[in-house]
Formats: sequence, structure tokens, C-alpha cells
Amino acid sequence: MNAEWHPTTTWDRGVAARFKRFISKARDKGHPLLTQATAIATSHPRVSLKLLEQLLSIPDGANRSTAYAIRASAYLTLGHLGDAVLSYESALREAADQPPPWSFTHAHVEFPYLIAVRSMTDRYARARELLDQYAHLPLFPVGYFCRHAAYSMLHAACGESAAAKHHAELALRAAALDEPQVRSYTTVRFTGHKGHDVVKLLGRYRDT
Repeated sequence: MNAEWHPTTTWDRGVAARFKRFISKARDKGHPLLTQATAIATSHPRVSLKLLEQLLSIPDGANRSTAYAIRASAYLTLGHLGDAVLSYESALREAADQPPPWSFTHAHVEFPYLIAVRSMTDRYARARELLDQYAHLPLFPVGYFCRHAAYSMLHAACGESAAAKHHAELALRAAALDEPQVRSYTTVRFTGHKGHDVVKLLGRYRDT
């Protein structure tokens, strides 16, 4: 089947039926499953999880590291922090085992950011390990925001105010380049509660 599936952020019985027909005829099922699951990970997380389960059941399928990272996002939307953590670790394992481009995933910055913003102290060492290991990788502004925001919060937690200030400045510079994308990482989905303003916190670290 040569037709392409155009991902939609809405999901209802009609869309579900059309997608099911498309997938049943598609030679490459992995790509449309991944793109559609990604499009609805925050709006329809349970549906997204079902599509990702279908994708991950494909033997020797590509995109597995990205699929696990998107699964983490869906779990965060549902408030299932433990499942999100396990999914991020799975994404990182898959990325280590797969050659590029299928090894690409944002888990190496999203996961440390989650650890820092949720004050998961028992995982601080893991967060620092990931940030240091992948510090050389280029990112879009939202990725730089996550990387440096995580570094800043981790340094602050250890009383390293100069390093926290430096990374807070870099994070806020990145945030200014793509405010809409960065905003999605400062909502309750990541922070866990409405009163936690990450950008304001970084501003305090920068101005200290």
C-alpha cells in the first residue's frame, strides 16, 4: 500500500476505523503506528499506549527507542510516574542496541529532566550519568532547555550555586527560542503539581 497516513491529534470511532483499515493493508506498519501514537500521546494517552503496544509487538521492528520514549510521555499524561521511568529506561536500552537513525530518542534529556524536576533523589546519579554521557549531542532548543534545566536543578540540589546559575542561564536562553515547545515541559504532566514553576525556579538560580 503506497498511500500515506497523515497523523491526527483527534481520535474518535471514525478515525479509529480508518486507521485500522489503513494498518491492515500497510506494508510498513511501524511508521504510521509511531506517528499516530505520538500525535495523541497527551490528548488520548490510552489509545496511544495501545498503538505503541502494537508497534512494539512487531518482530525486529524499527523505531523501538522512540516508541518507548513516547510511551513514557503517555504514562506521564496519565500520572503513572513509575511506568514512565521504566519506559525511559527501555528507550535508552533500545537506543544503545540499535544503529542510527533508529537509535534516536530524546530520552537522554527528558529522563534526567524528569528526575530533576520531580526531585527523585535516588536517581540523581543516573540523571548526571545520562547528561554527561550525551552532552555532545546537538539538540533543538527544547532539548537544550531540558538538558540545562536538569543540570541546573541537580547542581542546586547539591549546593553548587555557581554551576546551577550557569546552566539556568543556558536553559532560559533556550526557552526563549521556542516558548511553545518548552511550555509543554513545564506543565503538571512533568512537574507533578501545578504550583511548581520551573522557569521561575531557573530564574531564581540565574539571579542568585
